[in-house]
Amino acid sequence: MRKVITFLGKYPKETQYKFGDNFYGGRVFAEAMRQFVSFDEMLVFVTEEARTDALPVLAELNDTRIRDVPIPRGESAAEMWKIFEIITNQVNEGETVIFDITHGLRSLPFLVFLFAAYLRSAKRVNIEAIYYGALELGDSKINKPAPVIDLSPFSKMFDWLTATDQFIQTGDARRLAQMLGADASKKAAVRASQKLSQVSLAAFLCQPFTLMREAQTLGAALDQAQPELAEQTLPFDVMREQITQTFGAFGADWAQDSAEGLRAQFRMIEWYYHNNQLIQAMTLAREWLISAVTLRLGLAIDLTSDPRRQMERAVSGLALVGHKVRDDGTGEKYVFQASDLNAHGRIIYDTWAERDDLIFLWQAADIRNALNHAEHKKDAMSLAKILKNSDAMMPRLRALAVQWNFAD
Repeated sequence: MRKVITFLGKYPKETQYKFGDNFYGGRVFAEAMRQFVSFDEMLVFVTEEARTDALPVLAELNDTRIRDVPIPRGESAAEMWKIFEIITNQVNEGETVIFDITHGLRSLPFLVFLFAAYLRSAKRVNIEAIYYGALELGDSKINKPAPVIDLSPFSKMFDWLTATDQFIQTGDARRLAQMLGADASKKAAVRASQKLSQVSLAAFLCQPFTLMREAQTLGAALDQAQPELAEQTLPFDVMREQITQTFGAFGADWAQDSAEGLRAQFRMIEWYYHNNQLIQAMTLAREWLISAVTLRLGLAIDLTSDPRRQMERAVSGLALVGHKVRDDGTGEKYVFQASDLNAHGRIIYDTWAERDDLIFLWQAADIRNALNHAEHKKDAMSLAKILKNSDAMMPRLRALAVQWNFAD
């Protein structure tokens, strides 16, 4: 269903309009638009004054597709909300809508852009056009027609900003990537779309090494797409600047500089935390802590199973000293001593002033287990405790990262 939504003013006036290379006359713009727009239904929103003075112009056409809908004058916020309710109730999900704001009273032309954004989002409506017959740009004395301008590209500004904000806040770039790569003939834009999708998926799934690698070239990919997106230059520039500033900070060459990689990962941890993505924040924080300890010991970070397990035991063992544990072989309980630590753990226990910080952070990292088990454990950690422990953990994690020069 293709619907035209139009508004009538009080004073009809014969006007010549230019649309494309053709000319169309009408006493109201809807009369002229009817000659070049294909539609199934035209909804004419009229105040009482417009019903008396202008609606008869359209009634004379005897077009059964044209239907008038009464609206208030919009003299208060309450009346404006009423207009919003009336218009949005006339549009069904998935329909195609063409707006005409030529004779819209006072603030109605502005509100139409909000209507369009709402309908596109809430009802998946396709906004085909927002026409404005620019009466003030025509001059009947010199036979200059009023140009018809399609303002719908400006309504997409909301889409750009909403999609960009969603990406910045959540790391989800699916809407943004879809907008960038909508035209397959624009090769650079498609490549930028693919790059955004990779960065988005890596952030969403907490894959820091992929995110560090892909973030290094994200800015260049967005820059290369700019010439192909000339029609959306301003919204694209806003989007590009925001994304490059946020996700560019995650770029690092892990293989060449592990310390810089840890700094990039710590930025991710804080970004996850400040954007309420605790599962990702706590998951990465635990792994980051093990890697940071490894580098602090002067060792190369080795992600293969046995070396990684040894480093985990070095850190986890610190929190066990003085506590009863169960022997893996006999099953008997005993008090874990400093002498039971592995070689790396003994170095930390005996010589590191930050030993107690590590013990606290490792115990707090239990949040990760609580989150990843999805409350499928007896006496699962409550939401309040998860938040409390997270809030207590992050300042101490940052202090340690700064002390070790792994944070800005």
